[in-house]
Amino acid sequence: MSNKASGQDFWLTEKQHEILIKIAVTTVLASLARARIVMLAFERRQNEDIADVVQLNRKQVGMRRRRWKNRLTHSRRSSVVKRRPRLY
Repeated sequence: MSNKASGQDFWLTEKQHEILIKIAVTTVLASLARARIVMLAFERRQNEDIADVVQLNRKQVGMRRRRWKNRLTHSRRSSVVKRRPRLY
């Protein structure tokens, strides 16, 4: 496959193309699973219940919930910036 739209000429083999498609699909599916875990967690569901829905084990669900919580608390801290008042 050639890409001439960017003005550069490069080629992908069929195998490379298949691999890239698989990566794209698995990335989307993983993102959907993470989003579903977070949404179910906000409904106060237990890890075991969430694991049944997303077809993971409860430890994986717990790990993803902790990661989400850590990112959330970290982003809140980093969004608060202390500034000195401007002097006009």
